[in-house]
Amino acid sequence: KSMRKIINSNIFTVTVNNVSTVVSANDYGIIGSGSLPTGSYSSGILYGCSPTNIDYVVTGDFSEEYVDNHCASTSAANMMAYYAWYYYDDSLLENGNTEHTFYVLYEDYLGSGPVWVDDYQDGINNYLFYNTQYGVDFGTITSWSGVKSHLAYYDDGDNHMLYLLIWNGLEAHYVNGVGYRDYSSGSKYVRIIDNWHRNIDYYISYSSLGALSEIG
Repeated sequence: KSMRKIINSNIFTVTVNNVSTVVSANDYGIIGSGSLPTGSYSSGILYGCSPTNIDYVVTGDFSEEYVDNHCASTSAANMMAYYAWYYYDDSLLENGNTEHTFYVLYEDYLGSGPVWVDDYQDGINNYLFYNTQYGVDFGTITSWSGVKSHLAYYDDGDNHMLYLLIWNGLEAHYVNGVGYRDYSSGSKYVRIIDNWHRNIDYYISYSSLGALSEIG
């Protein structure tokens, strides 16, 4: 049940409304923007979530021997970085620094994976309680309309960064939801920080998320 990054080049087919689209992907179904379907779509994105505004971290930043299977702490640190920018309050970050925040989360609250959703939520809750003036309410999103309403900003949405726990067999990985594309063809994609790259130009098909996946 390792959460370490494993990527193999392959091809998979997404079928939405009886229309099949072949896209190249890694084992988790994450694709780059260049592999998205063509056609018209509506979209939403969190306000200001660009890496030009925010110092996100990636799993490759942490090469210490004791740091392993650490996508949960990377995901949580990037959430803190986004809300520190959004609220203009660096107190959400340890020493105002995303990397320092990662180490506190990893060493004191989350540790090595696999980290189940309850432990992920508890880790963030405890970090906020002991290190900041903030709290958080977690919930599970079970519909596409729920995804869109949380990730929209300019369309009177809630502007909430989401976590997605995604699976490939017994391998799991945390990513952060920052936007969406809703195609007129019926294809639906969540825009993500994949926590392996610093840009936010990666997507996962909403229809490909399995029974074990969770969006919250």
